[in-house]
Amino acid sequence: MKASLPSEWKGYVPDCYYHFDEEGFDKDSKGRLTGWRSFRYYPFLGTFWPTNGSTDDVLIRLGSAFKQNRRGETDMDVYKLNFSIVEALVKQKEIAINPVDEHIYDVDLNHNGLLDEAAFISKDIESYVGKAKEVLRRGEIHLAKGLFPEQTEFLHSVRYIDWDSEKGHIGMSKRMKELRYAKKTKWLTYSQIQRVASAELWETQMNETTQGVMATFRGNYEEGLRNDLGWVYQGFIEDKKGALRPQTHEETIACMGCHAHLGATTDSTFSFARKFEGIDKNQKMYGWNHWSQKGLKNIPEPKAAYINRGENYEYSFYLQNNHSGNEFRDNSEVQEKFFTPEGSLKTEMLDTLHQDISVLLFPSRRRALDLNKGYKAMVEEQSYIYGRDANVKPRQHIYKEIEEAKTTQIDETVVQQ
Repeated sequence: MKASLPSEWKGYVPDCYYHFDEEGFDKDSKGRLTGWRSFRYYPFLGTFWPTNGSTDDVLIRLGSAFKQNRRGETDMDVYKLNFSIVEALVKQKEIAINPVDEHIYDVDLNHNGLLDEAAFISKDIESYVGKAKEVLRRGEIHLAKGLFPEQTEFLHSVRYIDWDSEKGHIGMSKRMKELRYAKKTKWLTYSQIQRVASAELWETQMNETTQGVMATFRGNYEEGLRNDLGWVYQGFIEDKKGALRPQTHEETIACMGCHAHLGATTDSTFSFARKFEGIDKNQKMYGWNHWSQKGLKNIPEPKAAYINRGENYEYSFYLQNNHSGNEFRDNSEVQEKFFTPEGSLKTEMLDTLHQDISVLLFPSRRRALDLNKGYKAMVEEQSYIYGRDANVKPRQHIYKEIEEAKTTQIDETVVQQ
């Protein structure tokens, strides 16, 4: 795809080779590290489940200072430690690590007031390590709970659903539908973020009609579109022949709605806050791998804390309240598998789901083929502006008009993953 871009292309040029080592680091054809690191995570509810149309993966890359030690040399131990620091900050929780001597980095990683051996990164940590520590001190990058530092990048590939005959279940296709890119280019403080949210609410309240205010995004298809929280988003999508091409301005706007105006994100992103936290590379819950190295099979269901409800299984809660497996409520395969004809959840299926989320997330071979076929029709039409969800039958639950400020009738709000 790089060769097909204009020579003076100003936007992101794909530079990931999808060749991962045992710790999720990507390497080019000569074995050199690209800085990209893949991670495994709990797929976000509904849209991002393979049973609804696509497989996908997400990679993260931090700015150059995070890769270097205090002498300015590339140091993978420093880079890995900074990844864990960012994870603790973004998730606002302790993150386990293999024991580290804090004297080496002169940073109190476990925030106990001493320089000793740390087995976890504290959510209250006050510094990065290596060169990033010095750059932070100079005020050129920043650190705050719930936020990524400047120059953080994400790469998200959306793919067709493959079938693994040997394993008897779906897998990730090598062929991509889309390649999505994001970069944090600007730092906003908590108060600035609050003003952004307040301004959006004010515009809606000041509007004399009952309609919401149309969002606008600055930028262009080449350099990406900017949201109001400091991020730039850009994408590539299949042309009629299946090769990836830059998305148009209008096609990129489809990404902006989710990455600009949803409260379910963490600093405008979905996946990293849902990353697995295992630190043993030999275990299934090790977080720093690509899906091609370790898949979703036999991964236990995640739990979340809900107001007025306590801790509950997250996917089960979604099924209970949505009564289907996707936003359009037309995933008949999930409905038949998890619900009785009367619409009640099958307790035996929920018990299975608690132990293995693939029973819900993986479609059958027939459905996978039908979803691939349905999406291919959109590729041939190049009709992405009308939606990118492959469907195998006409939609039944679509509302052309939605009453403003209508409640979801779900009174338990997720407060913690």
